[in-house]
Amino acid sequence: MSGGLVSAPKGFAPSAVSITRYLAQVEQQQRALGRSPVSLAGGKPNPAVYDRDEYNQLAFAHIERMAARGSVAGIQNRFQLKQYLSNYTGSECHQAIRDDFLAGYQNDFNVQMSAGRLLPTNGNTQAISLLLQMYNKLGIAVSVFTPSPTYAGVLSPLQYAKNVRPFAVNIDENGMVPHDLEEQIQTAKKTGFHSAFIYLVPDGDNPSGITLSQERRDALYEVAARNGVFILEDTPYGYLRLEEGEEYPALMAANDPENIVMHAFSASKIGVPDERVAWLHVPNEWKLANGQVFPLYNEVVAAFAAQSLIHSAMSLAGFNGQMYNDAGEFVGLWPQARKRSAFYRNNRDVLFDGLQTALAGHPDLFQLSPKPKSGFVFCLKMPGLQKRTGMDAVELARWLIEKYEVIVTPMAGFYPEGAPVGSGSDEIRFAYSAASPEELRQGVDRLVSGLQTAYSINLG
Repeated sequence: MSGGLVSAPKGFAPSAVSITRYLAQVEQQQRALGRSPVSLAGGKPNPAVYDRDEYNQLAFAHIERMAARGSVAGIQNRFQLKQYLSNYTGSECHQAIRDDFLAGYQNDFNVQMSAGRLLPTNGNTQAISLLLQMYNKLGIAVSVFTPSPTYAGVLSPLQYAKNVRPFAVNIDENGMVPHDLEEQIQTAKKTGFHSAFIYLVPDGDNPSGITLSQERRDALYEVAARNGVFILEDTPYGYLRLEEGEEYPALMAANDPENIVMHAFSASKIGVPDERVAWLHVPNEWKLANGQVFPLYNEVVAAFAAQSLIHSAMSLAGFNGQMYNDAGEFVGLWPQARKRSAFYRNNRDVLFDGLQTALAGHPDLFQLSPKPKSGFVFCLKMPGLQKRTGMDAVELARWLIEKYEVIVTPMAGFYPEGAPVGSGSDEIRFAYSAASPEELRQGVDRLVSGLQTAYSINLG
């Protein structure tokens, strides 16, 4: 008899595969067939914006700098410091590395955080997973509040947190709607749920592409504070500012008098992606409605320790080195951020402006989300898609790959439990980050040709 499962248990459902990874597989399969697809789907960093060799040089220079200034007591030799940093340490990582990061990050964003409540994670997705794992372990009904649609990296780990339920909060062109958030919090309370956190990507939300205005951030914070609910601020795009000369809102963690904003920073869009440098800051303990206080930070650290025995301290220290110039002077990450923002701004304009021009004559059929001010993505809503073409967004995406060799992302997989049935069935998402400008222009041409055929209209 085979040792594997002959049949799945009753009620078993296969795990959802991250849409980004699925689309990467689709692209690889198409190329293996000798085709040349253009991907408008993968929201990943472009290799043109980072230099691995330069990154390594700055990293090693910073290790020497740390040794010379005695960052670790008793060690002033680069080789000894590298050996020390490469060994096991506590889950919170070496104090010198935490202090280094915090000094630079606080300076760049005018935010105050405590090194004693800072935890390095393997990307922000691990931070999200750790929090959900910890809340699930309590064995009580816990609610989290997500935009609808929201990041797939939240929805995937929720599959394994059966005691945690997402409550879908509507968005408009400015992001999560405050009065809808208030209603969902009250619904959760009335149905016996303990409110854990509100999940937000304030800058360049994925998948909507929306950057929350300062007014909207303040309104959402007020709802959260009044109801005693934490906010999880996911910030992978905070350094990417695609509008030149425009003043951007402050981090929510920078305006947090109630200490309710858990802040997750990922360096994947400003550093080198595979280094997986990220930090989670948990400013306060979680208080249940019955007055019980839960040691949130300590429990998250314990959950991390159960998954990872050792950090890549060299990666963390190396990322800190990106905050210094060749002369060893602290400059922060804004010089690099401006270069990357210029690259992505150009890509965004090629794709968004190209589609906006082509689709402008049919506003009843094609509705683009606002032009993104940060991040990598934006969306297209197609009211009446099924009626006009006989296809929903998933079927349209498959058809576009097969007939026109262009890859887009159907939006159905971004909607949380509780969203109306059929949500996302008439929406697709575009990403402008990974392709070249020429590929983006080709993608616009192919997509427009496909839509013309599917709708039997002229988009010239």
